[in-house]
Amino acid sequence: YGIKKPYILQVGTLEERKNAVLTLQAFSKSNLKEDFELVLVGNKTPYCEKLYNFARKENLLDKIKFVHGAEFKDFPLLYQGATLAVYPSFFEGFGIPILEALYSKTPIITSQNGCFKEVGGEAATYIDPYNADDLCKKMEIIAGSNFVRQELRNLGTTQIEKFWAPALIARLQSIYAEIV
Repeated sequence: YGIKKPYILQVGTLEERKNAVLTLQAFSKSNLKEDFELVLVGNKTPYCEKLYNFARKENLLDKIKFVHGAEFKDFPLLYQGATLAVYPSFFEGFGIPILEALYSKTPIITSQNGCFKEVGGEAATYIDPYNADDLCKKMEIIAGSNFVRQELRNLGTTQIEKFWAPALIARLQSIYAEIV
């Protein structure tokens, strides 16, 4: 996909509720833009024009990769190659990219609202999805510390086990036993 530098990854259809503009705003404010690329993976939508315009206005077009039509089979490598992943969506039914990042041992920053805390547990870092400064600060902390990234990877290994099929089956059986 032409990624040359260490990178920060956001995966998800590029539409308004996924809040990629917050990621662009935070990246624009950060000291990371000199050494990192921002990679946005998602289907092209009319919302992309807003993202392109922001990137152009902030002179970031050479630091941001828009990857449209990425093959699902490439997602593990995209996640594993990232220094960290960002998922600042306003709302979701579940938040699959959080699990994808955790499974790939990639630290994830996500929104503090909705279902995200259930999915990410202690392994995710949470932000206010309306606050670019909050996201900027947390991206800089995670990208700047091998220790923090390793701690988050360790927590992610524990968190992902909660969504492993045998663990889910055992929990469902326990719930059914209580009901009956």
